[in-house]
Amino acid sequence: IVQGSRELLEIEQCQAPVQVSQREALIAVQGGTVASDRLLMLLALVVFRFVPSFSYMPLLVPALLTLLMFTAALGVFLAAMNVYFRDIQHLLEVVMTAWFWATPIVYTYRNIADRLGAQAWVFRLNPITPIVLSFQRALYAKISPPSTTGSGPVAILPAHAGRLWYLAQLLGVMGGSVLLFLGAVAVFARVEGNFAEEL
Repeated sequence: IVQGSRELLEIEQCQAPVQVSQREALIAVQGGTVASDRLLMLLALVVFRFVPSFSYMPLLVPALLTLLMFTAALGVFLAAMNVYFRDIQHLLEVVMTAWFWATPIVYTYRNIADRLGAQAWVFRLNPITPIVLSFQRALYAKISPPSTTGSGPVAILPAHAGRLWYLAQLLGVMGGSVLLFLGAVAVFARVEGNFAEEL
């Protein structure tokens, strides 16, 4: 997302003539590059350390596509806005750090969801959370692995969730991401006429 927001400024610095459709494609490709990096990391996990949950492996495809659509949408929108508001790229780094900590990556989903109880759905309003949960469910063979301290199993993922629950969460995020992408392309098309003057 951060790299995609800077893409137009970097294209302009290279002084090569680039068509608008090529600009949008270059921004979207940034998300694809990140996605391919994640696939290589997944391969490394499988080869060197973890045996994934093969029954949940098909979730990786919609999770990856959802992540790609979401990041492409934000990248296109933020790239257009960064032309007019140059500080967005610096503010975005701070926002991304906060967003990282608002997503259950370093800590377990159940750690927060169990405390929220019936309001756990609020935690899933973060569009990256269902994507991360889907990746984690496919990669972890158990939703409650044994503790390394011997104090019993550690609940990390939703106990009630099956493949359809994860898929429904992903479809919701994908629907929102498609709408966001269409809106981002519309904003991009509307403001691109002034890019030459602003750059």
